[in-house]
Amino acid sequence: MNTTTTPTVTTWSNKQGNRDRQAVAALIAEDGNLHLFNGSPIPAVCAVAIKGYTKNGKYSAHTFAVTHRPTTVFAAWTQDWDTGQTWPQTSWSAGFAWLAAKAPGLSVSGFDTGVRKFWPKTAARWDIARAAVDEFAVALPLAHSADTAALVAEAEAVRAVAEQIRSARAELERANSELAYARSDQDRAQREAARLSAEKAESSRLNAPMAHNPFASLKF
Repeated sequence: MNTTTTPTVTTWSNKQGNRDRQAVAALIAEDGNLHLFNGSPIPAVCAVAIKGYTKNGKYSAHTFAVTHRPTTVFAAWTQDWDTGQTWPQTSWSAGFAWLAAKAPGLSVSGFDTGVRKFWPKTAARWDIARAAVDEFAVALPLAHSADTAALVAEAEAVRAVAEQIRSARAELERANSELAYARSDQDRAQREAARLSAEKAESSRLNAPMAHNPFASLKF
């Protein structure tokens, strides 16, 4: 059952943005179909009246009054700033989700048909992405995994041996260093003992009584 309501009038300007980013508009009808709006009436979807024109070089633009049913969604946006694409999404599902958030009545088939009709380059790009997903979604057996695993194990064994040799060399160098310090300490101790022994001998010699004193018979 159809309900009579007041139609919606949407005002839209086709003024482009910076970096030549074009204004884009589309209507999503109650049947779920997607229609590109280019300033002309779309039978059974919308009527159009030109409200004005602004002359400003490449920024010149028309302003449209688009009359449509309140249940028809008028979606407007500007081409992507970074890529310059009307549909910067990377897949059919991402593009559909983005527009469906604005127009819950959008159907998958209507979206597919509309994109292929009005934006064929986008459809081709998304088809390539879909084919890539289908092609690379299945895991294949690794042809050389056994050989690679053997080489990795061999390399790990070599690394482990090299690490053992390095550790052994480091330990030997540490032991040699400690031995050298020990020998140095021993040499110093021996020299100190010899010095003390010589000093003791000299002190004993000086303090010992003389066996024959040549001056003993002299009287002063």
